[in-house]
Amino acid sequence: MTQDTPSPSARTDADLLLDLRAHLPYRIARLANLIRQTTSDTYLAAYGLGGREWRVLGMLGFRGPLSAAQTANLTGMDPATITRAVDRLVAAGLARRTRDPGDRRRSRLSVTAKGRRLCTQALPHMRRENEVYSGMLSPREQRLLFDVLDRLEARAVQRLAQHPHDEQG
Repeated sequence: MTQDTPSPSARTDADLLLDLRAHLPYRIARLANLIRQTTSDTYLAAYGLGGREWRVLGMLGFRGPLSAAQTANLTGMDPATITRAVDRLVAAGLARRTRDPGDRRRSRLSVTAKGRRLCTQALPHMRRENEVYSGMLSPREQRLLFDVLDRLEARAVQRLAQHPHDEQG
């Protein structure tokens, strides 16, 4: 221990506090939740869907049939959350689960005609809501923000690959 580092018994409650305004994971998660609450959550409530179901449905609707693992990878959601969301979407008639002909142990997820209509109806709303936030930034600021987000995402993917079984959350 250095002279500048207090011993564990000498630390005060103030030493244990985390400045959340300067904690990047907290700030990103809070912002993502706030934006989701003011965009997709408000629109999708009329359809009885939450953000998780929408992320899965949107990914299937805009990317095509996927496995649950592919959906988890593309959305950043854990497999158990994907399973619950798909169960709700299937029950609502918005998605279907079929056996993958290439691997009978795996399911393929896809949207139904009803799910596709919902995706199509949601597009104008999604574009308007995107403009509410992206319109605050100049084109240069948007490029910079996306560059920073790309670098942060690449680092997170790299760390996850290095430590796949560490606690997440």
